[in-house]
Amino acid sequence: MKRVYLPFLMLTVAAVALCGCPKPKEAIVLSKEFIDFGRDEWPQLMSVWNGNAGIATLTVTITPSASWITVSPKQVTCAAPDASSGLLDKKIISVAVDRTQLRAGQHEGKVTFTSRGIVAKTVTIRVTQDVDGTPRGRINFLDKPVAVYGTPYLLDFNFALVNERGDPIVAEPAQFQLSAREDARDVDQELTGAHLQRTAARQAKVLLVLDYSLSMQRAPDAIVAMEHAARNTLLPALGAGALVGVYEFHRDDRAPQAVIGLTTDKDLVSNAIGAIQSQFVQDFSSGSRMWDAIHLAAKALEGPNANQEDRLIILFSDGNDTSSLRTADEAVAAAVAAKAQVYAVAFGRDIDLSNLYLISTLTGGLVLPTEVAADLEAGFARLVDRLGARYTVRWATARRTNAEKFTPGFTLKLSDDSLAYLGDQVFDPTKYEGDPLRGELRFVASQNTLWTTVFLRAEYTPRQVKRIRMYVRPARNFDVSVVSAADEGIAGSWSVTKTPDTEYGGYWLNIMGPTPLPFATFGPLLRLDFDGVVDDATPLFEQIYVDSSIYEPIGQSFRVAGFPNTPPGGS
Repeated sequence: MKRVYLPFLMLTVAAVALCGCPKPKEAIVLSKEFIDFGRDEWPQLMSVWNGNAGIATLTVTITPSASWITVSPKQVTCAAPDASSGLLDKKIISVAVDRTQLRAGQHEGKVTFTSRGIVAKTVTIRVTQDVDGTPRGRINFLDKPVAVYGTPYLLDFNFALVNERGDPIVAEPAQFQLSAREDARDVDQELTGAHLQRTAARQAKVLLVLDYSLSMQRAPDAIVAMEHAARNTLLPALGAGALVGVYEFHRDDRAPQAVIGLTTDKDLVSNAIGAIQSQFVQDFSSGSRMWDAIHLAAKALEGPNANQEDRLIILFSDGNDTSSLRTADEAVAAAVAAKAQVYAVAFGRDIDLSNLYLISTLTGGLVLPTEVAADLEAGFARLVDRLGARYTVRWATARRTNAEKFTPGFTLKLSDDSLAYLGDQVFDPTKYEGDPLRGELRFVASQNTLWTTVFLRAEYTPRQVKRIRMYVRPARNFDVSVVSAADEGIAGSWSVTKTPDTEYGGYWLNIMGPTPLPFATFGPLLRLDFDGVVDDATPLFEQIYVDSSIYEPIGQSFRVAGFPNTPPGGS
């Protein structure tokens, strides 16, 4: 048998040797071979590049060994080293750890970098998990709730909810059961008005910051996909009362520009986005001034009522900045000062995730990377879901003295799953004194090219209010309607009548409903559409008066921010 097969085996080996199998080439170079997250929550960044001058283009696929390791992007293309300058085409890779998949202990995995015919490289990933991070149910906080305390005796907790996979939970507040606590004492919900609302019920101010610089223009289909997703996915998802504006940046020798100021007219915003290429870019783009654009948008959001507004900057960019006069620190500081969160939808051929993670994490926002233009629509849809999964728990404590300081907490229940939170800021009632019988209202205006729209919003409502009677003397005539519950209106079942005052001019608005407004709630009440545009130099109202006599003998009242409560004919 040996004599039969030995010559055949030798011939086979010889044939393989003559034929030859191509030996894998060295080309993939990594900035790190080991990443130890320890107890760090933030993503880690590293670089990969093509180190072989003989390979003009190197496409590298990045694959994690475990589901708790996430990488972005998952594939990069690197050019060969520049022969004359020696410059390397380095691509930034973000590596993150999903601790919700990890139990307590040390964990280790790998990220592998591969390319056909090229020697593969790996990075070892290590993480320390002190406690069991795996979700105990289907409902979890995305991050720790943020406490905001105010008058009269108000406690607000703002947070986002996700399921065990980290996907946003978008549900009607009525689907949740809420239990609030002050120290170990359960809160009487009827007494304190403890309730859950969507954060979207706050006055939203949203500025889109869109990147039209050369690096984005060169990314296939990026601009078209960006505009389509912003116009057809994001804008329709924002509430009727949300104020939206747009900024763009596209060249290094010109400062970023406001495309359209804050307005509730989403069609106007959509048309303005569609005209950016023709009216602003005009086939000329160059370096990026991203930090300048964010700084400019943040400054536009500055102003009073920060705790009563939901301020967002939504950035679409590859994260590169070549020419800003402002630094990254200045852009972050401006956003933090304005209390604005930055959400970044990342796309491009050369994404700088380090910049995008910097601005988003330090402002409480989020980065949503997209790898191909076709994913942009889905990226914006994920952003919409993230925004829709934000909620606010509010109540007005009945405690009044310094001796009654307490640590607040609450529990949410959805179906059979519950989630508890214990605050880390003590509430001292004496620091937030106020009249619980006096409600707070304010008007928020918006303009477009045809008319001016104004929303009447409640920031706090006393208990047992079934009617609001208000006199207004406006700059010109208007139509008025109740904001529907679908648009987060808090008086969706109410009605409004408008009656002229024949003696003093102006109008009486009578707003009433079958049931009282929820105690201590916030949100839009009325929408007023004026005939034509009221220019910025003209006051919208010459006089506003809320009639509190209808609440006698109990004594509830309302005031409208920025207006003395002067009755018709009064001075």
